[in-house]
Amino acid sequence: TISLAKLSIAELPNVPNRYVINMFGEVYGGLTDGNVYANDPNYVGMWSFNFTYIVGVGKAFADDDYVVDPDASNPNNLMNGGTITGPGPAGPTYFIEDDKDGEYSFRLGDENNDQGHQGYNGFSGWGWLKHGLTPPLQDVPLSDWLFTIRDPFPTPGTTGLLAVAGLAAARRRRS
Repeated sequence: TISLAKLSIAELPNVPNRYVINMFGEVYGGLTDGNVYANDPNYVGMWSFNFTYIVGVGKAFADDDYVVDPDASNPNNLMNGGTITGPGPAGPTYFIEDDKDGEYSFRLGDENNDQGHQGYNGFSGWGWLKHGLTPPLQDVPLSDWLFTIRDPFPTPGTTGLLAVAGLAAARRRRS
């Protein structure tokens, strides 16, 4: 996997235990046809993205992971979101926003047991997205957000490198 992506975490000023998570950069990816990339140069290649979580970002209960609950303390009904732009000079730009499923829309860390997510022995980010060319954005079945983080795990005020980022190729069971 090719990735030039970064992740930063910052604590909100004057708001204890609330954070901002920003992921940005370029990743290799494309439209999939099952488990392989579809042979379409309009979709396969380097994708640029920028996504910010600012609404409902806090620490997981009784754990050191970060979780995003966009419904928590959100009286203005704000959304976490950004864009992802396809390869080439005419690559499509999609708007993306988080999509809550169960308790959260995104989690960053190594699970409650510190054993990693889905068998990855390290730090990951996983969640769900809505996307589209224009709002309102759609909940499309293949819109999982999944990546791993190179050590060390970023802490507030630092930046980490994402080893894999983007929309997951296959539908996973939501947890």
